[in-house]
Amino acid sequence: MARRLDRLAADLGRPQAILLEWNVSGEPTKAGWRLEEGPAWETSVSEVSQVLSLPNLMVRGLMTVGPLTHDVVTQTAAFRRLAELRRRLRGRLGSDLPELSMGMSDDFEAAIMEGATIVRIGRAILGERM
Repeated sequence: MARRLDRLAADLGRPQAILLEWNVSGEPTKAGWRLEEGPAWETSVSEVSQVLSLPNLMVRGLMTVGPLTHDVVTQTAAFRRLAELRRRLRGRLGSDLPELSMGMSDDFEAAIMEGATIVRIGRAILGERM
């Protein structure tokens, strides 16, 4: 997907700022790379490195969708995992990754406590979708 986006951005002459999505909760309904250890971790790091090398994609940071729960402890733990992942990737790949996009209308407080720089709170501002 990243290679295709890179080609389309090149064709249009418009480099794209992107975030890399991670599934920090392990939920099967969530998209993104999964937090793994061992060989699977090395594969993920290699894939992220390849995305970072694409000339028309500017990787700005990481994003996740938190677990669907009202339990603040569970929310906080998930967002803490993304912040820790950013620290690990920064050290391993030498990329800044300044943005952490995590938290939506129901859990943005927990995300902010764990370092979110972008929260998605449309429903909290605009109300429920019709």
